[in-house]
Amino acid sequence: MSNNNKSVLSGMLSESVTVRSVRNQTVIKSRRQPRVSLEGVDRSRQALARARFNAAAQYAKAQISIPESRALYMTGLTAQKRTAYLVAMTDFLHSPETNFTNIRGYRGRIGDAIVINAVDDFKVTKVDVEILDAAGAIIEEGAAVNNPGKPGEWTYAATVVNSNLSGTKLRAIAYDHAGNTGEAEVVL
Repeated sequence: MSNNNKSVLSGMLSESVTVRSVRNQTVIKSRRQPRVSLEGVDRSRQALARARFNAAAQYAKAQISIPESRALYMTGLTAQKRTAYLVAMTDFLHSPETNFTNIRGYRGRIGDAIVINAVDDFKVTKVDVEILDAAGAIIEEGAAVNNPGKPGEWTYAATVVNSNLSGTKLRAIAYDHAGNTGEAEVVL
């Protein structure tokens, strides 16, 4: 096409090829494939995801309306999360990850240490520990302490003698600011 010709070329050559003029140049390209049909998709899962996202948005809106909470979420700003609203929203959507990093120190004696790693996309607020016998009865439970200078590391010191370690279950439950939990279990 010459630059003096003002006619516009546009149309389909087939079901999958289009032709059009862009800046005085002819562009031939394949048409985009239609999005995947939602037929057969579990609509209840979609509805749950949408409801969870809406709940996260409501949570974030409520949190940034509280000056102390807004200030707390402002501490979590990153290049991707540029507002307190986004930090609060992602905090609501993500649960803490929890695992045991050292259980060798637990031998059933008072003062034995159990070390837990608990991390969250924003902040872990507390970690609770339960020690259960082989039958599932609680031997003891309590709060772990966040180790200063070691981000994500929490320690629980046993307060009850456990003379039968075989089958003993250790459970750690981490909580974040939004109230989500992450849990880890190990059987001795």
